Amino acid sequence: MVIRNFLFHRVSDEEDVMWPPMKPALFSRILSFLNQKYRVVPLEEFLDDPGSFKTGNKALATISFDDGYKDNIECAAPILKKFKCPASFYIVTDCIDKNIPTWTYLVDHAFQDTKKDKLELSYDFVPEKFKSSD
Repeated sequence: MVIRNFLFHRVSDEEDVMWPPMKPALFSRILSFLNQKYRVVPLEEFLDDPGSFKTGNKALATISFDDGYKDNIECAAPILKKFKCPASFYIVTDCIDKNIPTWTYLVDHAFQDTKKDKLELSYDFVPEKFKSSD
């Protein structure tokens, strides 16, 4: 049985240069399309008992969100509710437990507040041509 998973990160009208979100209008159009072409089911329920989901005349799909951005609940959730689409949200609980920002926020902060004019990545796994930038 084939099931397609559609993974999203952010849905918001707010601009973000480092991690641009999907606009809510586009997210609405995507959900409209998914409802026409797929039977959207809860991922966890499907994983618990895939045999209980007969495909019928539509293919199966799931929707999930990664990282747990605040806009998932503020912007995406109302649109999901409007289209009656279940979704799974995967939250970075370590950030909540330890009251620390996500790695994406740390990268944003590092780039926005740096006084350096050169980027150096002297790690063994970085290809030589990307180790230094002027």
